[in-house]
Amino acid sequence: KSSISCVSHPRLAYDWIAALRERVPPPDKKERNGITVGVLSRGSGNFIDEAEQRRLCLDVFNVTTDDPDVVELLVKLHPREIKNTHWKELSHNKLKYTEMSAIEMSTRVDVIIGFWTSAALELARVGVPYIEYYDPVTFPAGQILTSGGGKTIYDLTGLATSVSDRESLLLLLDSIKRGNFESPDHSEFVRNLFDDSDAWHDSFERILASVLL
Repeated sequence: KSSISCVSHPRLAYDWIAALRERVPPPDKKERNGITVGVLSRGSGNFIDEAEQRRLCLDVFNVTTDDPDVVELLVKLHPREIKNTHWKELSHNKLKYTEMSAIEMSTRVDVIIGFWTSAALELARVGVPYIEYYDPVTFPAGQILTSGGGKTIYDLTGLATSVSDRESLLLLLDSIKRGNFESPDHSEFVRNLFDDSDAWHDSFERILASVLL
């Protein structure tokens, strides 16, 4: 007799995420006089073209480097950007690059800006403000169609606060600096996903027990 069991995803389990965060101790905030912004970038290709990738990079670069309260801009490049990215055209003493995972980055920054990334799932578990900077209306590939155009799945499920223009990005960053930023509520689907992920040990034990009978 065969059966199918759904165990969700262990990488979203809180104990796994906590173990990753422990690998990168947080900086001493007493030594900083501002905030650090992390960026999970995206390369051009199937979902956005080169002009849009340049817009996303430039907007985030200008918004953060022009802000005296931002002391560091920490960018993780997408694999598509290793050979070709508009970030490399930009230069500023605040701009630095990292190979850290999104979870490891979350220990070093005050807010993360992502260009439509599944890392939103992991970041939703750690409490770091996450802004999705993406235009699903102009670039609807892989997006959810609604009466108003397109929305990202992370926006619809409460995993991200999503904006698509520079002015809205400025307002969100200002709310984070003021301490009045509020992350959206997760959808029931996301809450169940996290609960199932936390219980993956139990799920595997039941599967192994049934196989060994």
